[in-house]
Amino acid sequence: MKTNLRFFIIITIIIVIIISTVFLYKIYNKSKTENNIISTTMFIPNQSLSVGTIVNFDTQIQDISNKIVNFKGKKVFIFANNRCGSCMYLNFPLVEWIKKFKEVDFYFFESSNQQPLIYSELKQESNFYTFVGGEYFNIFKNPATPTVFFIDENNKIVWKRTGFQISDYKEYEERIEEFSKGKYDFNDYQRNIGLGEIFPEIIYKYKDDVFLFPDDFKGEPTIIFFLFSSCKSCRNIIDLM
Repeated sequence: MKTNLRFFIIITIIIVIIISTVFLYKIYNKSKTENNIISTTMFIPNQSLSVGTIVNFDTQIQDISNKIVNFKGKKVFIFANNRCGSCMYLNFPLVEWIKKFKEVDFYFFESSNQQPLIYSELKQESNFYTFVGGEYFNIFKNPATPTVFFIDENNKIVWKRTGFQISDYKEYEERIEEFSKGKYDFNDYQRNIGLGEIFPEIIYKYKDDVFLFPDDFKGEPTIIFFLFSSCKSCRNIIDLM
């Protein structure tokens, strides 16, 4: 009887130790994952070069097709990533716009070292240039993807926008058409907001409710996240909320 009781106690202790070890490991692993996300995710977003900035380019380089590039004339810069869902949406109308607006040169910058998916469709177009790697991302202060810049003949940024949804198609096309015809004075570009600046009012309508940010939260500390649903890192942030 004593032997059986002793055996039962030993087995119970072993089981408790195993369960405790597994439980503690899961807690540690979760904590480690969260710490990795927090330490590697830019909660203060990279805002890239602002409208009005004069960009300094190399006088002459080659793209991945060995086309000579001198960055003259009207330019549309597209910063993208093959793994970015919004970039994929933007690729479809880009094919159309590059073929339609020949007065503008389009420069496509892929953040990885992989050939962008849009390349094979447009590599023969004389106004389309492709680059891979992070060099120009660094020059433009690491814009989020996708980000589109309009740059005039004097290499001045006159318009920029980050993000793309199918519903944005008409607005993007109108802006590119205006730019191709020589318009450089836009009032709907995305502007940078620096630390210490007053946050602009944002009116958000959802069904019958209207929210005014940040006035609805005056007097209370407010955290606002700007996220893309197609972005894996953004989903990680949402999971932590």
